[in-house]
Amino acid sequence: MTGTKWGAGAIAVLASVGLSQAMTVRPVNLDQMVHEADRVIVGRVLAAEDTFDQKRLPITVYRIRVEDAIKGEVGTTLEIRQLGHRSKQPNPETGRIFHIPGMPLYAPGESVLLLLNQDSRLGLTSPVGMMQGSFRLTKDQGGRELALNGVGNRGLLSGMEPGGAARGAGWDPSEFQRLVRDGGAIERGALVALIRSMVDEGRPANDR
Repeated sequence: MTGTKWGAGAIAVLASVGLSQAMTVRPVNLDQMVHEADRVIVGRVLAAEDTFDQKRLPITVYRIRVEDAIKGEVGTTLEIRQLGHRSKQPNPETGRIFHIPGMPLYAPGESVLLLLNQDSRLGLTSPVGMMQGSFRLTKDQGGRELALNGVGNRGLLSGMEPGGAARGAGWDPSEFQRLVRDGGAIERGALVALIRSMVDEGRPANDR
């Protein structure tokens, strides 16, 4: 059997957990993602496994060593469960393909910055805005640490102003405007500082 084919039960659950929009994701900027995220973390992927949950729903279980918990209550290791499989090949058990186009994928050894939705009633999560809320952290030839999401950071700062949290994070207004216009990689430290500043702005003063 070829093509992406899901059983009726899986399709029903897919709709019920609100992830059926994987291929028609609304654009969101960083401000929206930070506001909507239940957890924001920087970490290194330790393991990834395609499996099935107790309802026989295809999921990928990722284990991530948390290096920086920017928002939310997170331990030193985080396990997240995403709907669908990483593999684009037919599953050997069922002959079906359970890969979801547009669902972010992570490989063991990768460093990531993730803005994660709250877990669903089935314990599933995904980044806010799908690929928009999933950043790979890499180094350029000069050793600079960079962050780039699954859409090349396009629209990441759209509609935002280079004041407030950006000013508090030490952002240069001209660099901010360049990213609004062109997208492209952002220095990891600058992005983390901006997100942390945005989280602090939304936190009650006595919790800061």
